[in-house]
Amino acid sequence: MQPKKSLFYCLGLLCFTAVANAQKAPDINPKEYNLQKNLVFEDNFDDDKNGWLKEEAEDSTDTDTSFVNSAETKIAKGYLKYDNRSKSGVFAAGIETNIDFNRDFEIEIKALVFYASDDYAGVGVLFWGRDSAKNATYLYFNNYQYFEMVDCNCNDWKNCKGKGKNTKNQNLNDFNKITIRHIGKYYYFFLNERFQKKFSFRPLIGHRIGLGSAKNCTMIYDYIKVYYLN
Repeated sequence: MQPKKSLFYCLGLLCFTAVANAQKAPDINPKEYNLQKNLVFEDNFDDDKNGWLKEEAEDSTDTDTSFVNSAETKIAKGYLKYDNRSKSGVFAAGIETNIDFNRDFEIEIKALVFYASDDYAGVGVLFWGRDSAKNATYLYFNNYQYFEMVDCNCNDWKNCKGKGKNTKNQNLNDFNKITIRHIGKYYYFFLNERFQKKFSFRPLIGHRIGLGSAKNCTMIYDYIKVYYLN
């Protein structure tokens, strides 16, 4: 090969390599907290524009109307508060959205366990992708540094499958930032922007998302946000 042609060949190869590297999608580390994302839903609880206060019996783990009436829900001063004084069950009010919970997404909430009468595995509750009361994915959490992901696709609550995680960086007497991220076949759970545990993902057909409180407990939520990941 002549020197001039060799020079042009090398320059062309370098340009091709540079363009190829520029077009190659960067690798994503799902355990890294800060990823590119687009906000698709947000509620800072300045009002009830999304209908959180319109709770219904089917939004709880109990179909008894008296159970629902014992759970007081308020929106005031930028907070959503669930004061559940029932003697059994978890109350979780849900709202309908157009969010696709089968694509890569992220749910972020800021929550405070205001009062818990006992050492419950689940004082607060977050659910998403809900089609019915027994077809959804749930995250339960308390003020004893324990979180549990529960997948329900059955007719009996006893058959729901759950996996727990003990944490070490929970603010026990303050708000905590809780993030659920779905990428591919897994969920990635973050607490105060620190990765905690990976859970298996199951496709969901519903679009409801909800928050709630266990029996004889009080939960306060500062906000809820949902993102689609780029």
